[in-house]
Amino acid sequence: MNQSALQLMQVDLASLAQHLSARNLEVWLEENTAQHAQLTHYQTLSLAEIGKTADLAIVMGGDGTMLSVARSLIEADVPLVGLTAGALVF
Repeated sequence: MNQSALQLMQVDLASLAQHLSARNLEVWLEENTAQHAQLTHYQTLSLAEIGKTADLAIVMGGDGTMLSVARSLIEADVPLVGLTAGALVF
């Protein structure tokens, strides 16, 4: 991921997390995402833990990210909401 895309992801993810937290919703970030985005003040979970714990998973990224997360959470009964950040969307 190039530097400008990483910075944009950091800003968007931080903004979404703050928005949800301000509404008294628990926010968990996937461990690798939190590390790359340098968002250390939120609880982190693995995708497997998110699948067992969350009522809803919000996926930020492109189609590949959404498909990857969907495959990882296929056994979990967790609805996914995708927020597109990719340049090419199908």
